[in-house]
Amino acid sequence: MRQLLFGEPPLTARACADWMGVTPAWVRGAITTGVTIANGKIVKLEAETPVINGRRMHRIHLDSFVTFLTAIGWKHLPSRAAHPAPRPALPHARGA
Repeated sequence: MRQLLFGEPPLTARACADWMGVTPAWVRGAITTGVTIANGKIVKLEAETPVINGRRMHRIHLDSFVTFLTAIGWKHLPSRAAHPAPRPALPHARGA
């Protein structure tokens, strides 16, 4: 299993699609069959695909998403700040 960057949760196909301005079906296709780039090479988006309750769910880690975008020629890349990690729980009040 891939190490998460700074505890970030994985992205969904929908989140990646919304960020790129494409459909979730396009992202799922990039995961399963790949995208052909200018030199004829096929580049796939790396993702974990567990089956949960009979449904395939794609879990895409931010570093894999950035690697994929770079490989297909994108210059505008998401940053860790765009996908912040969950905030830590606040400490308990004194005397609690």
